[in-house]
Amino acid sequence: MKDVQTNDSKNPKLDEKVAKVMGLKINKNKYRSLDPVQRTTFTSPPSFSTNPKLVDYMIRFAKEKGIKLPKWTYEPEKIAQAISEYK
Repeated sequence: MKDVQTNDSKNPKLDEKVAKVMGLKINKNKYRSLDPVQRTTFTSPPSFSTNPKLVDYMIRFAKEKGIKLPKWTYEPEKIAQAISEYK
């Protein structure tokens, strides 16, 4: 497994909370890949709060867990916030 430095997120605390809720956080500064086949770890969480390409992934996760999302939005930060508050 190789470590890879990832993005410069605008909201790293929110991204870290989402990664933890989604089960991607391994330990401090270690995160699993979104692709379960890929054996790469990352030193920062995916940029859930700013990357529109991750919205579908977050929506799919929220539906599986029954997380209520804000209606009529495809805005990454709002969806990430809803997931981060899930317990």
